[in-house]
Amino acid sequence: MQTIQNIKTGVKNMLITTLELAQVRLEMARIELRQHTQQLVAVLISALLLIVFLFIALMSGLFAVNAYFDDPSQRLIAFMSISGVALLLVLLCMFMILNALKKQRGFMQRTMEEVKLDIVALKQLANRTE
Repeated sequence: MQTIQNIKTGVKNMLITTLELAQVRLEMARIELRQHTQQLVAVLISALLLIVFLFIALMSGLFAVNAYFDDPSQRLIAFMSISGVALLLVLLCMFMILNALKKQRGFMQRTMEEVKLDIVALKQLANRTE
């Protein structure tokens, strides 16, 4: 009779521990998901603002260069340099955005690994009580 009572108590404790672990892991997942979405929104807003500011700067620069130079060959050299610098800036910004997105790729990996470790520990605990 005592062993049956011990088994019932062990199963009850294991179930309570499992529920508490599940609650903690879900809270962690919720926090990580919220952080992930906030960072992703910040990256997208930054990318949009970058594009808008880049177009404004280039248009203003082109109008200024057009008004400054009289010789067509000087205008060609100036416009090609502006285009080259702008292309390099766009590539740099694309690299920065891709790098930020790459960091976000494994945002739930740690939580999932900890859940797997919890499951293994609970299985070992269940095998010990049997």
